[in-house]
Amino acid sequence: MRNKAAVLLLFCAVALCGCGGTVVDRRQASGIRPDMLERQLNTLTINGEWDSLFRITYPLVFGDVHDTAAMVCAALYNAQYYLYRENLDSVLYYQSIASGNLSSIEGTRLEGMYYAQEGMYQMKSKWDFPTMVAMLLRSYDVYKELGEVSDMVYALTNIVNFYYMRSDVRGMEYAEEAWGLVNRHRLSVYYQGVVSITMAEMLSLSKSPIDALPYLRTADSVIRSRGLEPYYSIVDLLKADIALVVGDSTAADSLYLEALGRESVTEPVVVSLACLHYGRFCEDRGMNARAAELYGKGLSISERYANLELRNELLRHLADVNYALGDWKGALEHYRLSIAGQAGSREWELNDLRMSYQQIVHDKEMQLKELDLMRTRRLIVVAVSVLVVVAVISVSFIVLFRRQRRVNRTLVDQYRAWMQRTPQRLRVDDADRSLWEKVDRMMSEDRLYLRKDLTLESMAQAAGTNRTYLSKAINTFSGGNFSSYVDRYRIREAVGIIEAKGNAVDLREVGDMVGYSSVPAFYKAFSKETGLPPGRYRDEIIRRR
Repeated sequence: MRNKAAVLLLFCAVALCGCGGTVVDRRQASGIRPDMLERQLNTLTINGEWDSLFRITYPLVFGDVHDTAAMVCAALYNAQYYLYRENLDSVLYYQSIASGNLSSIEGTRLEGMYYAQEGMYQMKSKWDFPTMVAMLLRSYDVYKELGEVSDMVYALTNIVNFYYMRSDVRGMEYAEEAWGLVNRHRLSVYYQGVVSITMAEMLSLSKSPIDALPYLRTADSVIRSRGLEPYYSIVDLLKADIALVVGDSTAADSLYLEALGRESVTEPVVVSLACLHYGRFCEDRGMNARAAELYGKGLSISERYANLELRNELLRHLADVNYALGDWKGALEHYRLSIAGQAGSREWELNDLRMSYQQIVHDKEMQLKELDLMRTRRLIVVAVSVLVVVAVISVSFIVLFRRQRRVNRTLVDQYRAWMQRTPQRLRVDDADRSLWEKVDRMMSEDRLYLRKDLTLESMAQAAGTNRTYLSKAINTFSGGNFSSYVDRYRIREAVGIIEAKGNAVDLREVGDMVGYSSVPAFYKAFSKETGLPPGRYRDEIIRRR
């Protein structure tokens, strides 16, 4: 962690070598009214005039100006800059200055700013999604009490951004609230652009991603007319995703490249996200070497800036392409890191503070068995390469191909066997058992899981109960939470369609047919449930015919 001396040196350099090369007079700094100071720093932040901002904040934080509120204000704006650059050590340093002097900013918008930054720091440093949401909502409450509408929008859009990182469309309620605030209060065109981006993010994950286009056009127009370069990449990334949905791969490829072309002015996590999306694009088209390069770059950025938002997803995809490229050692290592990252994060707490033990064991068993098969294959390949002559290398390729089929066949057999298992039912009262039997009958006979808008609340309403009783019954009898229970039925339905129709059905359409609102959500759920992506599962089924 950087010490105070290092931070002092940095700010000395900024203060002495900035735009004008002049250190701000202490008396001038101390004479700024807190509200005027805040407005000035906010304007400099929006315009990206960091040198000018540092020349003001340096004497307030490190000088002998005895104005606690001004010092906290300066520290928070410095923390905001480093949060954008994802220098988390510096964020922690400035947040600690603010946290030690919170009483000086109580009941002001700076208090809301502190909670917002603390939430985002917890998210980026510890992948603590629940704390991030709680802190941003606390920030929102402070702004609401003060009537600071633009800051309320700021808190909501940050919540939406992290839902988007998770490919979770449930951030839509926050996006819609922010959109309503901007339009009801007629906020500046800058906020219209930012909120248009958040609406586009959520709609791109919905069952009708094409609806994101009008918002993307608005966002694109606003940010380019104002020269807001940090937002260019996220807009291009969203446009690429939508182009892919409508089948324009050429446009998508070009837009992904554009999104990656502004790394120096883009928030690092957005660059990692662009690497992930472009990598999946390449992986789906068999360009595994290019995909591995992109996933590796995304991980490098994640490690450089110590952010965790996308690390597990990048590791998992990199392991998949390592496997496809024959790099068994790399695949094994990245699978291990991904599993360790999932175990150490609080990501699962968003939907349910506890995931059922049975489901965790099932997921890990599937992954560990695949890793054991990979280790066996690697030993065989090494032995063959040492003992046989060049002429036998062609035979080794045949062996590898057959072994790959065996891995897929084993995973398909494991999934089919697991589907036949009945989760252990605990001793509970008759009311819980009766509710469970009713719900399970609605799922198996009425196929309730095919509804795209199915939620715990809507299922509880259909079953004539409340969400608390329903959640308890599902957790007790299914061995998993609500989401995993619904996924289990949907993926079982999807497997039935794939086995019946094979190549006659588009895999993207299968996800829509079984109740998923987006293709990524379907692919993620399918891989988690069966251990294989839909394409590999279908290939194995076709080979058996």
